[in-house]
Amino acid sequence: MVTTFFNRVLCFSLAVATVSAFPTALEERQSSNATFLSTCPGYKASNVKTTSTGLSADLTLAGTACNAYSSDISDLTLTVEYQTDERLHVKIQDAANQIYQVPPSVFTRPSTSNGSSGNSELQFNYIFLVFESQYLRLRTKLPENPSLYGLGEHNDPFMLNSTNLYGDHPVYFDHRGANGTHGVFLLNSNGMNIVIDNIDGQYLEYNTIGGVLDFYFMAGSLPVEVAQQYSEVVGKSAMMPYWGFGFHQCRYGMQDVYEVAEVVANYSAAGIPLETMWTDIDYMYLRRIFTVVPARFPLHLMQELVSTLHSRQLHYIVMVDPAVAYQNYPGFNDGVSADAFLKVANGSVYKGVVWPGVTAFPDWFAPGTQGYWNGQLDSFFIAQTGIDIDGLWIDMNEASNFCVYPCTDPEQQAAAMGDPLHPPPIRLGSLRQIARFQRQVTAY
Repeated sequence: MVTTFFNRVLCFSLAVATVSAFPTALEERQSSNATFLSTCPGYKASNVKTTSTGLSADLTLAGTACNAYSSDISDLTLTVEYQTDERLHVKIQDAANQIYQVPPSVFTRPSTSNGSSGNSELQFNYIFLVFESQYLRLRTKLPENPSLYGLGEHNDPFMLNSTNLYGDHPVYFDHRGANGTHGVFLLNSNGMNIVIDNIDGQYLEYNTIGGVLDFYFMAGSLPVEVAQQYSEVVGKSAMMPYWGFGFHQCRYGMQDVYEVAEVVANYSAAGIPLETMWTDIDYMYLRRIFTVVPARFPLHLMQELVSTLHSRQLHYIVMVDPAVAYQNYPGFNDGVSADAFLKVANGSVYKGVVWPGVTAFPDWFAPGTQGYWNGQLDSFFIAQTGIDIDGLWIDMNEASNFCVYPCTDPEQQAAAMGDPLHPPPIRLGSLRQIARFQRQVTAY
């Protein structure tokens, strides 16, 4: 039945703060001010309503607000749904429904089949909440030496330890051997840090900069069953193209299109099968997306490279970063015209720093952004007049920003990181004939 794998006590500790209203909030959180949370009153539940498929309740601040980082939210709502016999949905949010949640247009909620609470061993014996405006902290107890998997990218063994992660994918599996496996998915798109540690007892802790607590708990006897449950929540993965499983070549630092062609030819010469060739940001003019370097990756030779690959049933992928160079060129100017970029309070375009230096970031919720982005892709990668690629490498889309908070001088930050770029020397051709390529350019 629902969540029979939860035969333990879950303890939650959360906190929220607003960075915009309190400029030093980030530094406060990093200086262990979380000790203030122990003085917070928590919440009282009232108007509890239960049904055969769930429950709901109003949560009201149980005492004097602690205002640890900003103002406590005084009224919350709790909703629990027994969605299937293997899946439980728990959401705690502000009663006013003003705090950002991932909209259904972005994430389609899963269908339900009205699970039952019978025989459930899920226990919420103690829940401690501090819920302010835009910073959430949640801690849950774990057994000693847990077998955890998921959450983000790291270079340690597949099973997680206490290593910090690059990026985050807020779902983890907890494998309990003969007691089965369960998964916990937090539907929250805000930046977050997730800590696994064993200080005063084993725990897992979420730290996010906004959103609500929107959890899906999934049960299974085996990990594969939890993975199947998870796919029902978030949707099935896209089918990979058959050629995607072949051998691919990718390297940052290609000098020019001739070197790319030389690498492809070397695979043939060595008798090593190659399915797909990738090109990093080297092909871009000053690392601006939707451009090529005329002297090193001229469009006509890029087209020749791709047509040669395709004639041999090979494939080609290039990188595109969502960050757009804040410079006078069509990729940026068209975005400004479409009102497609993130802005600051005074209405000007928000500036960050990525590979091309000072950058703007597409606002994917702005009405003109999708049309702007589709137009750039269509015009630059059109087969007849552009680069006829087979796939895109979308990098730096967290969105990544090299500019140190609060990023008051992005131009200075970019200059300190080596902007403007100093590209490698220009070659007029390859040092040798490039085997099996249609056109030979040997200037030496």
